[in-house]
Amino acid sequence: MIRKILVPINGTGADRRSAALAFTLAGQVQAHVEGLCVTPHAEVASPVETASLPAALGRKLLEIAEERQGAAVASARALFDELGQRHAGASDGGAPTSAWRAEIGSPVEIIPQEARLADLTVFAREADGADMIGPALEATLFDSGRPVLLAPLGEPATVGTTIAVAWDGGLPASRAVAAALPLLAAATRVVILTGERPSRNRAGDPNRLAESLSHHGVTATIHRVADDGQPLAKALVSAAAGLGCDLMVMGGYGHSRFRETVLGGVTRDIVAAPPDIAILMVH
Repeated sequence: MIRKILVPINGTGADRRSAALAFTLAGQVQAHVEGLCVTPHAEVASPVETASLPAALGRKLLEIAEERQGAAVASARALFDELGQRHAGASDGGAPTSAWRAEIGSPVEIIPQEARLADLTVFAREADGADMIGPALEATLFDSGRPVLLAPLGEPATVGTTIAVAWDGGLPASRAVAAALPLLAAATRVVILTGERPSRNRAGDPNRLAESLSHHGVTATIHRVADDGQPLAKALVSAAAGLGCDLMVMGGYGHSRFRETVLGGVTRDIVAAPPDIAILMVH
């Protein structure tokens, strides 16, 4: 069950979409939302290397950096509180509770660790993907062991009413389905997306997934995504959106390279920019 939702707020224009999605989902499942703002130490945030500067000038630049960080945190807090109050009044079920935390340190280190204590972490990318949240998103996907929810463009009124499941029988896809079971069970419609070619993985048969889901009270139909030459990530999202889905569940794939986990092609394309619909992803 989803009872705690973490939403990192990093002072970008995408914050409103991620926080709004977190509160929308929390209102549907009666969950608690925790806003987390992680800012680097002032020495790191300063645009100028202060160590080689005269002491007085170095201190002044650090003061400026700290003031800017403080203003950014205050602005992020105001946005979080505004959305929390708005969704508290609009929720049909129990109003979601919320809490706010601000930390100083590395977002890539702190956010994945905090995500391990949540049931779900919500991220949003800027429209052009030019933001600083990408590394923290990837670290959370690979290092938290918890699902990540990517916010779409806009602020959807619902999430998880009609759900698409991108299924290939792989381990990440299996974990994603398991993590999404509470949402799948509550959905009005579930569609399994699969390729036109039969899977070499014995678990990749979509009919077997549909049978497995039926034991949880979930009735799922199957939709085969045509191989029309477009990138698979785009084909999956387009198919899900075309079927009227407001959420897609999929595995987040990666592989090790020089002791670091790097994104697989489809996963990289999905997280690079805001998708058309919300995406729940697990590695």
